[in-house]
Amino acid sequence: DDALWQNLHLQENGKFSLAYQDRNSQINFIAVAHVAHVPPVLDEAGNIYGPNSASGGFLADYETFTTIYKQDLKATSSGPAPTTIWLRTDDDPGSLATVRAALNGGTLAVTDMADRRQQQGDIISNPLQLNIIGTLGLGAAVALVLALIGVLTASWINANSRLTSFAVLRALGTTPRQVLNMLLWEQGIVYVSALVIGALLGFVLSTATLPALVFTSLVANISTSNGPQPDVPPAHVILPPEWLGIAFGTLAVICAVAILITTVSVSRASLSESLRLNQD
Repeated sequence: DDALWQNLHLQENGKFSLAYQDRNSQINFIAVAHVAHVPPVLDEAGNIYGPNSASGGFLADYETFTTIYKQDLKATSSGPAPTTIWLRTDDDPGSLATVRAALNGGTLAVTDMADRRQQQGDIISNPLQLNIIGTLGLGAAVALVLALIGVLTASWINANSRLTSFAVLRALGTTPRQVLNMLLWEQGIVYVSALVIGALLGFVLSTATLPALVFTSLVANISTSNGPQPDVPPAHVILPPEWLGIAFGTLAVICAVAILITTVSVSRASLSESLRLNQD
C-alpha cells in the first residue's frame, strides 16, 4: 500500500527487504504494484512487522512466501501459519445464507468472522447515517419546493409585467408564434444556464463537503488512545445516475411548467386591454 511504499522509500523497480525475528537473514521482495490501502491491515507502526518497523501492509503469495521464509529459518522456529482466510461469495441472499450457515456451525466453525456484507448492511441501517441522509434529503426536497415556487412566481410576474411590450410587438405585426419563440429562447437560455451552473456548483460542493461528514459511528467511536487504529480509506463521492436522473428530471419539469405559464399568460392577453391607457 501507499504507507509501506512511502515509508520504505521504494523506487520504480519496487525492490525492498524485510527482516523477521525468526530468520537469520532478510527476505527480498519486488513490489509489482501499489494501491492506496490494503484492508483490513492495521496501517500503523509496530502492528505489522514488530517494534520499530515500517508501517503499512503488503500482499504476497503464501506458498512462495513460506518456501523462501523456511530457507534460512532458525532451528527453534517454525514457518508462518495462516491466520486469516478471505472468502469471495455471491451477493444473492441464498448463497450468503448457505455460506454463513457453513461458517457458523460444524467442527470448522469460525470464531472471529468479519462479514463485509453484514457490516455493509449494518452501516446502511446505522441510525447516525440515517439521520444524516434524512437531513440531507429533507434539505434537497425543501430546495426543490422553494425552486418550484420561486421559478413559477418569477415566470408569472415576468409575463404579466411584459404584457404591454408583447402587445406592442403584436400591434407592429409580430405573429403569436414569433412571440412564443422569443419567449422560449429567452427562458430556455436562462433555465439551461441555471441547470449547468447549479450542476457544477453541486458537484464542487459535494466533492468538497461530503467526505468530511461522518456517515457511520465506526470512525466516530475510534479510541483516542495509543492502541491500533483501523485503516479507514478516505470517503469517495458516488453520483448514482438514477438519483441524478430524478433530480434533473424534476428540475426540467419545473422549468417546462414555468415556460408553459409564461406562454399561456402571453397568449391569453388581449391587445385592446394591454394597450388601453389608464384614466390618468
